Amino acid sequence: MGQWTLCNEDALIEYARGRRGQFSDELERHLKFCATCSTAVADYATLQERFAQPISWTAPTQSSLETIVRRFEEIRAFAERGVSALLDLSDEERYTTVSADDAYFTAEVAWKLLDAAYRIRRDSPHDSIPLLRLAAFVADGVVNKRRLGNYAACQVSAWKELAYTYGTIGEYKDADAALARAAAAAMNCTEPERASMIARVTLQRGILMTTMRQFTTAMDLVDLAYAAFRRLGDSDRAEMALECRANIFMHQQNGAAAADTLRRLVFAEGDDATKARRYQNFAYALELSGNLAAAAIYIRVAIDLHKKLKATYFIHKDRWTLGRILDKAGRIMEAFAELNCARDFMLTADPHGAVMIDLDICEIQIRRELATESTYDRLRSIANFAIEKKLPEAACKALLFLQRRGAAVALRDVKLVRQFIAELHEHPHREFVEPEVAA
Repeated sequence: MGQWTLCNEDALIEYARGRRGQFSDELERHLKFCATCSTAVADYATLQERFAQPISWTAPTQSSLETIVRRFEEIRAFAERGVSALLDLSDEERYTTVSADDAYFTAEVAWKLLDAAYRIRRDSPHDSIPLLRLAAFVADGVVNKRRLGNYAACQVSAWKELAYTYGTIGEYKDADAALARAAAAAMNCTEPERASMIARVTLQRGILMTTMRQFTTAMDLVDLAYAAFRRLGDSDRAEMALECRANIFMHQQNGAAAADTLRRLVFAEGDDATKARRYQNFAYALELSGNLAAAAIYIRVAIDLHKKLKATYFIHKDRWTLGRILDKAGRIMEAFAELNCARDFMLTADPHGAVMIDLDICEIQIRRELATESTYDRLRSIANFAIEKKLPEAACKALLFLQRRGAAVALRDVKLVRQFIAELHEHPHREFVEPEVAA
């Protein structure tokens, strides 16, 4: 006896062609509750245009189901061709092309755009933003143009992924706005998926608030999400919420509390991406608690997993972390090797990250009395790079201060500028005040 597999496309097509099998009853029940499959089914037929009433899945007809299968094949083929063509166009041309042809407004096209964005995001989150925006635009259009079926799940995913990527590159205001759109879409999902989608958006907003150092709000959101996942029996996401709680402790510099929370999760089952994230977090908690040897071990495990996943961006973020840990452990040359490698990658993938790593390197060299003329050359060049890459004006002003200081720069100056830029997302309108003026 076989087992029914959720979202089993082969079973759907066999059923649609009139061949009732051992899973037919399970399929009929599944289609009533699965947003993914019900979305696809509605896409397949554009049912309101072809039939007076939606198909009843409890009493389907062979001819109507065969029409759905044919329509599904047409839509899937168009999505493959259409998205491939869009990738060769400029951003403006993409919107013009999509807006002019309703055939682009299907969930299949939105998912294909998200898949294309994921592949780009692994190496360069900045470069994935245009495709993620377009996926959200298409998903919104699907909901507005095709009232039949549950398209809200696709819409939630598009806005959540855009929010996540904005958060990755430090655009926190845009991330919060995208999450507000995701939350609104989640309210339109059908049960039982609505509760899960709302909890997922809540957890993601808790993560964002943590990054923005709004810890009280973050903990409240994470606890709400954790309770919801427990009620829903979603143990994987409940564990993720516990990780987020530990992350809040880490941001509050409470490494011991974070490590205690993470220790029970770090060896739990999960896919490679989940394990890599857990090892990252555990390494940071151990670093904060002063266990540098263990921290270095676990961040290297995260690097190995990210290499296996070919997640280039996260490999280099991990190497940045490893460089910081090695510096604290007194292994200076190894630290510089890791930091420089991460910095060279970030120059194109994440200019903000490249600036922060450059400041880290200069801070280490000055603190350890290893500063040379190349240290001051680096400090002078950071400001020019930030201006070229259009970093926030306040960040550029702070970096220009270091540039003017030149060889007279002090450790406190570098620390002041680094902290100012790191916290700029919390206070985007704050002006940099030079120490002499502040005094």
